[in-house]
Amino acid sequence: MNPIEHIWDDLEQRINRKRVSSLQQLKEELQIAWDDTSLETYQKLVESFQNMCRSVIKVDQQNTNYLFKKCFFNKFTNDYNF
Repeated sequence: MNPIEHIWDDLEQRINRKRVSSLQQLKEELQIAWDDTSLETYQKLVESFQNMCRSVIKVDQQNTNYLFKKCFFNKFTNDYNF
């Protein structure tokens, strides 16, 4: 569900098409692939993530709220007793 996973997958596919023979070349090719990723691609991923979130919320509001709170509090407040 994380949009960055789609970016990593796309970068991996583009890098796998290259013949990379060193770590330095891998870094260079990865930077080129990253730079070549269009702003439109990022925008579409963010929009699709927003749509996915809306769909999940529609399906089960109560469980979604629970999971959101659990993730939010665990990650940002370290408060496990909510």
